[in-house]
Amino acid sequence: PDLKEKVFGNIRREPQSSNKWLKYAAGLSVAAAILVVMFITLFQAVPTIPVPSASGEEQPVVRKGGFCVTVYNDNLAMIRDSSTIQKLRAGINTVRFDGVTKGIKPDSVSFRSNTAPSTQVLEQNYEYDLASASKILDKYIDRQISIITDDNKIHTGILAAFEGDLADMAYSPANYSIRGSGNGAVTISDKSGPREIIPLNMVDTIKLGALPANMVVKPTLVWELKSDSSGEQNVEVGYLSEGMSWDAD
Repeated sequence: PDLKEKVFGNIRREPQSSNKWLKYAAGLSVAAAILVVMFITLFQAVPTIPVPSASGEEQPVVRKGGFCVTVYNDNLAMIRDSSTIQKLRAGINTVRFDGVTKGIKPDSVSFRSNTAPSTQVLEQNYEYDLASASKILDKYIDRQISIITDDNKIHTGILAAFEGDLADMAYSPANYSIRGSGNGAVTISDKSGPREIIPLNMVDTIKLGALPANMVVKPTLVWELKSDSSGEQNVEVGYLSEGMSWDAD
């Protein structure tokens, strides 16, 4: 069996003893694998904001619960997430499951509904736009922004273009802004047509509006989920993730 089957086989069966997990960990690495299990419960889980579909219907809401992280000694971890999906309809639903790790291996995802075992994922897509300053600004072309320069002047207009190095500029999702200076320039215009070119090394803050609907700044799994019944379901989601390690110190 492949790695995915080894790791997630137990999710589809009754829970196994901790000894079997230790045996698996030992077989995963040539050296004796030491695993660390951390269980975190979110007592006041915040649900995903429901998004109306094209037909105007409200989409299902994911309320995060607890999750378990098993970290191995070869930069690999297994995540098991227990969550609740609310407002499911009988039939096909689009579910946005965010809060997964950046290092997720999408082809390792395992899904099970404890409420309705017949519920299944028909299609899965992984969405994630790195929230770099250049990536964010690219989404705001032809949209209104405000630029605050080092002399505290505010320049407002339609973003026409930008160029240069924005690596030292950072996006803040709390107030929809980009702070810091870079090398290059931002070009804005008003409705009458005149353009203003502002050097990035004179910029203190670029204030933006709410993120465009097609901008995803958190790693998100998007499922086409088939359910035979409507209502709320408790689900378990498991997946492998890279980029995690532990230290005995």
